[in-house]
Parts: sequence; C-alpha cells; structure tokens
Amino acid sequence: MPYSDASLDGKVTAILKRLKPRRVLDVGPGAGKYARLIRAALGDTPVIEGVEPDRSYIRAFQLRTHYDKIHACMIQALTKRLIDTSYDLVIFGDVIEHLRKSDGVDVLNFFVYRCKHILVQWPHAYVQNTWEGRWHEAHVSVWGRPDFAIFEHTWHQRGDMRLVLIRGYLP
Repeated sequence: MPYSDASLDGKVTAILKRLKPRRVLDVGPGAGKYARLIRAALGDTPVIEGVEPDRSYIRAFQLRTHYDKIHACMIQALTKRLIDTSYDLVIFGDVIEHLRKSDGVDVLNFFVYRCKHILVQWPHAYVQNTWEGRWHEAHVSVWGRPDFAIFEHTWHQRGDMRLVLIRGYLP
C-alpha cells in the first residue's frame, strides 16, 4: 500500500529536526508521507528527491508537487546513476520489506558510502501480498536487529513498527 503507519512519525520528526538534512532521497515515497513530514519540520530548504517505481502513484499522489525530483524506477536500477551522488539523509520508509533481502542489503551498503544518515522504518510481522494488482507492494523480506549490526545505528520500536537510524560514512 502507498501508505504507512504513523506510530513513529513523532520520532521521525524529531530526527529530522536534529539532523536538519539539506539533501534527502526518499526511496518508495508512495503517497508522499515523508516529503510532508520533512516540509513540516524543516520548511522548503531541503532538496527532496523521490524514487517511485509505480508511475500511477506519481500521478495519483501528485508526487512531482511534493518532491524536487522524482526518479520513476526501482532503487536497484538507480544506483548506477547515483554512484557519484551524495545525500544528507536517505529514507527507506516502509519500503525495505518490499525488496528481496539481498537487494535491501545491497542498497543499504551502497548508500552508507554516499550519505550522512539512512533512516529505515518498516512493519514487523505484517503480512502483505500484492495490493490492487501491484506486485511491488508485497512484503518479501524479514528484517531485525542482527541485519543492522554491521552499521553504526540506533534502534527504535513502537508496537509492530521498527525504525533504525544508520550513520553513513560521510561527515
């Protein structure tokens, strides 16, 4: 579904206000929740890019009005084009569980070299298959604390929602 649970929105907003990112990449924006949270917390200053594979979401949720740039593709296909690009913050908000585990590990490793922080939020043990015929909405991987052990990170959880803030390698 293009929507996500709001139980950790307060924590996300506090993180945004503390980090004050100037350049953000939102992977899988869906309905644009994180762009709205960023704008509410930080105003129009941050440049926000989104990576959305479903062009119908881009139209239906008018993502081009909320994001400075939209990449209409899967994140795995975009990494080659972003090899020399850096961000203050990369957000995987309710999206990591939609990637095959190997792809998720690959993109986290890719971005840890290209950003200051990575915010990953996902539901734990929430079963979801295709949604309205969209295969990319299915949950296909399970994530837990051990998956983030190689990164410097902080862990948060509320109910069935998990949030990890990874420290990237950029100063």
